[in-house]
Amino acid sequence: MASRREEGAFVDDGGQMVKPETPNAVKLEQFVFDAIPLAANPLVYTTDRAEEFSPVKNAHGHDSPATSRRDRSVVTPAGCSRPASTCR
Repeated sequence: MASRREEGAFVDDGGQMVKPETPNAVKLEQFVFDAIPLAANPLVYTTDRAEEFSPVKNAHGHDSPATSRRDRSVVTPAGCSRPASTCR
């Protein structure tokens, strides 16, 4: 797990939004590769990032759930000759 200090906005007791200029929070992150040692039979492979990676970082627009769903719909699962949305 990774951690870093950052400036986290908050609402004070008076209901006002405060955006600090110095770090006041610790952000904890865990990545999918952190789970590899926990897997019984891990499999690691490489792909073309432009074809296989579709992050979700924003609620709307670029890198949103909608763009990730769009990108996922063109992926063909192994052993399936139809679009991913029709394979089970």
